[in-house]
Amino acid sequence: ERVQEFNLTNDLFAGKVFEDVEASRELCSILMQKPGLRLKSVRTQYVIRNLQSHSVQLDFLAEEDSGSSSLYICNSTLIILPMSSSAKKSSCTE
Repeated sequence: ERVQEFNLTNDLFAGKVFEDVEASRELCSILMQKPGLRLKSVRTQYVIRNLQSHSVQLDFLAEEDSGSSSLYICNSTLIILPMSSSAKKSSCTE
């Protein structure tokens, strides 16, 4: 009964789901609308430290194998950015 209440906005449940690389790849493939997507890395509860401003903790960070873009979830907000974008470090703090 309680298990039916879990979804990907539940921090504990999402963390366990994203530990599975294949599940993460499938989710990213759907969200980014890129069938056959290959991931270089998947991290959960990833912290980006910033000494000059606020640090940020991403719920989930995935980087494409090609290095062209990354997908991350912060505060239940899905963000897809090119890897070269400096916005990755600041968009969750606003």
